[in-house]
Amino acid sequence: MVLCPSSWSLLGEHASIKDEDPVLSAATQERHYDDSQAARLVRRGIREELGDHVVDRIVEMKSLTEFPVYFVRDYGAAFGGRVDRQMTYLFYVRLADANEGIEWGFDEEVAETRWVKVSEAKKWVSGEEFCHWRMRRLFDLGIDQLVKLLEDT
Repeated sequence: MVLCPSSWSLLGEHASIKDEDPVLSAATQERHYDDSQAARLVRRGIREELGDHVVDRIVEMKSLTEFPVYFVRDYGAAFGGRVDRQMTYLFYVRLADANEGIEWGFDEEVAETRWVKVSEAKKWVSGEEFCHWRMRRLFDLGIDQLVKLLEDT
């Protein structure tokens, strides 16, 4: 999907701690998300970006990493010193139907879509037309983990 300004990215969703129900660890008194909360966030992202009918077709969901990935992006002075810091869950989502069998309902934020085979995804993500280089590295990790998961099944 074309989601990043004028460039390609993969489907993503975000939430601040106040948006979701954080789990408060009695031992550390730190907020953290467990897998069930991450799975709810994944479902919410699919619902918001693709529609309820796609969520209804989910038959399997798995985290691609044991722990969330700490992702940092410093936009620099040109963007007012903005820095994004986030815990990112990379998930595998399998639907009951092939992409050709689903009526996709992309919203107005999506300028264009493209289907890429898993075997070609790494090469596609490494291209200059793909989102920011830090996003490329994040998706490289996700693709590597996806390939391992598919090899193991």
